[in-house]
Amino acid sequence: MAGQEVGDPIYRGVARGHHAWYEALAGDAVPGDPDGHADPYRHNLGETRTSRFTSWTYDREVAITYAGEGGLLLIWQTGKPPPGADWSFEMSPDCFYEQEVLICGTLTGLWVERL
Repeated sequence: MAGQEVGDPIYRGVARGHHAWYEALAGDAVPGDPDGHADPYRHNLGETRTSRFTSWTYDREVAITYAGEGGLLLIWQTGKPPPGADWSFEMSPDCFYEQEVLICGTLTGLWVERL
């Protein structure tokens, strides 16, 4: 992210058995369906397998809860998407007060922690 503004880290918890477990293990955050719906409310209320978003949070403990025992924690140092990036931020309705951040698209090269 050279030359980009860097912000606070965000976290994504990935549980064992998650559809994108192996991708997460390799440091990639892949949405349930890259060509799926783009409705933040539907995603926030649980329609994640058919969504083009991945869910993130500023609260590390929330992500750890989602990962569960034996899960993974993905960590992304936020910043503006570089010109031509194939990912973007989307406002989350955050109905469950989890400090949720939605990212549309796939992120690669993430820091991975095993829990």
